[in-house]
Amino acid sequence: MAHSPHPLVVDRFADHDCRKTAKICLELDHWGGLLDSEWHVLPQLKAAGAQPSSPVLLGGGTENWPELVELLHQHFTVLGPTARQLQQLRSPEYWQTCARAAGVAFPETHWKGASAVDDGSIEAGVMRESAEGPAGHIKDWLIKPRRGAGGHGIGRVNGYHASLQSVEDSHYWQRRISGRSLGVYCNLTSDGQAELLGATEALSAEQWPGPSEFIYRGSLGPISLSDSQRLQINQLCRVIQTTSRCRGWLQFDFIEDAAGVLWLLELNPRWAAGMEILFLAGINPVAHHCRAWQTSSDPASFESSMATLSPGDTHFAKAVVYADRELTLTRERIERLHSLPPASFADLPSHVGSRSEPATRVVSHGEPLLTVRASGPSSSLLEQLTQLRETALMLCRS
Repeated sequence: MAHSPHPLVVDRFADHDCRKTAKICLELDHWGGLLDSEWHVLPQLKAAGAQPSSPVLLGGGTENWPELVELLHQHFTVLGPTARQLQQLRSPEYWQTCARAAGVAFPETHWKGASAVDDGSIEAGVMRESAEGPAGHIKDWLIKPRRGAGGHGIGRVNGYHASLQSVEDSHYWQRRISGRSLGVYCNLTSDGQAELLGATEALSAEQWPGPSEFIYRGSLGPISLSDSQRLQINQLCRVIQTTSRCRGWLQFDFIEDAAGVLWLLELNPRWAAGMEILFLAGINPVAHHCRAWQTSSDPASFESSMATLSPGDTHFAKAVVYADRELTLTRERIERLHSLPPASFADLPSHVGSRSEPATRVVSHGEPLLTVRASGPSSSLLEQLTQLRETALMLCRS
């Protein structure tokens, strides 16, 4: 629930930062699955003051939970796509179609199962239905989940021939493209305009530790885009706006290859983790999004030009610190983490239980612990982040 200095937050982790900022912060005990009108979170939100007119902003992962999005639309004013729009917007077939219409490159992709968009809208031969995937050597092929987020569930295909590994309806094959992984953040306005808010580069497995090769590790930026790239992105936004009637946030994952060609991987019509870099650099994506939905009561609170960021000498970076082993966080250790400077440490684990209880929180190996942030010349960012990571992990072990 947004549009307030003290929002109502429903979050998978309900971290310390959320609890400090929110009027209430409810932690989800599971993610995904069917819901009904008696979902236990609804009474808590309404008891805290949520009304049918209360605006709701969608965060990461909600695009893969259409049952939740549909329920929120029934009870509140969701500033985001409907469940039906999500079915279209989160379809690899749709991404392929839009990319080709906008003149944007898209990796060769194979899938099994019915399309989520009208078959007539997919150019014949662009994507082929295949249970076994492409023939021949497949070391550069990936298997991706249709309902994926943050790089979870993406893996390389094993073996030398596609016949050795099949793909189910819930996944699809995609040829791996080498290059820089970019996040591009746009805003589709109510009058049909497309605003390019900024772009970031994702940290790679070589730059930052993580539990799997393709999981989201963090972002740095803002980075510059060429005029031709900006034009392609604008054309892609317009195609999506025309075909889906989407409004507000629109985040793209691209690979920029060695020749500077942008390859579209996917799109997300919601808040994205890399947008935090834009915040740090002086652009407020939430303000842009709310204005697209015409919910601002104070136009002066928005940037007058709503222009794209102009990257300068100062860059910003964020990185997710994943637990390098199972960590047992006692109340004392959590307090130590809470004493760290908030400019450099965020998404801190919250307390468990009441203060009178000797409660602990266990963070499993490979699970996210917190986020570290840095600023300065781009050449110094990784070193800063590494030092901050070591500081946090040391406090969790001592």
